Amino acid sequence: MRFILMVNIVIALVWSTNGMMIFGDERSARKNLMRRIAPFLPFVVVEPVWSRMERYRDQIVVDADGKDVDRVRRYTGEETGFEFRKLAIDPFNREDWPDAPQFSPNDFKRIDENDDFNFYSQPRLVSHIDEGAAAALTNYYKTSIPVQSRVLDLCSSWVSHFPESRNYSTAIGLGMNDFELRNNPQLNSYVVQDLNKNPTLPFPDNSFDIVTIVVSIDYLTQPITVLREIKRVLSKPNGKVIISQSNRCFFTKATRLWLGMGDFDHLDLIGRFLFYAGFDTSPSSLKAYDITARGRNQKDPMYVVECQVGHITTTTKQS
Repeated sequence: MRFILMVNIVIALVWSTNGMMIFGDERSARKNLMRRIAPFLPFVVVEPVWSRMERYRDQIVVDADGKDVDRVRRYTGEETGFEFRKLAIDPFNREDWPDAPQFSPNDFKRIDENDDFNFYSQPRLVSHIDEGAAAALTNYYKTSIPVQSRVLDLCSSWVSHFPESRNYSTAIGLGMNDFELRNNPQLNSYVVQDLNKNPTLPFPDNSFDIVTIVVSIDYLTQPITVLREIKRVLSKPNGKVIISQSNRCFFTKATRLWLGMGDFDHLDLIGRFLFYAGFDTSPSSLKAYDITARGRNQKDPMYVVECQVGHITTTTKQS
């Protein structure tokens, strides 16, 4: 509305100034125009920031030598027309969690047990969730990742779904494909590492305030070990892990345990992983939300599990 108002004001002023030029010289007309526009200049300063919020970004893709090799369009999560929500849910059956993990090695087998680097060697500059789910996650991050946070995006790729207006202290990605990570404009730096082969994170203790995992925990064959590492690198006691999940996956690379479950069972499973990794899984710390967007052509659900490190040092059963 402000933009339309400003345009109408300028048009009216220009029209009236052009009228003055019939009876005066061009220089005086310009002075009159500037004098009339001056009270509205704050609108001119503010408006371009508002108008730059675009639904998509057309991005140049570069190779290892910095040479432009392609162009790709990515979602920004802005101006989508979707309605967003943050609906608190409780999928956690804490009373049914054994005091110690009772998973078998077979639970974490995959249909495709070939080297993961072979599978992920081909860059996939595509969206693995639809625009509504991606925008819902971006909208969630706006209020859930504080300004100046140190953020680690695990299982990262060419998009991290951070807001365009983010103001983080640092954002580091760890993923499987160098080409994808290099072309993620939301990262300050990145590491290429297969967490299924080496679950030890290459960062000092207390390095991050937030760790994100986007629709990828189902691919980890050692999720509890990885989460213990996440706990180690998070600040204490308020560091937080944010694990988002939809209903899509590369089914040949997802674990058997995951493939045999539905959406809410997946969230409960994530809660169990966090419990056995030593996070504070009390109700005040471990939370789940249905953040699925609403709107035309939106299909994919989106859920978030977030949990603080807390002061928990053992996996003593919590209610």
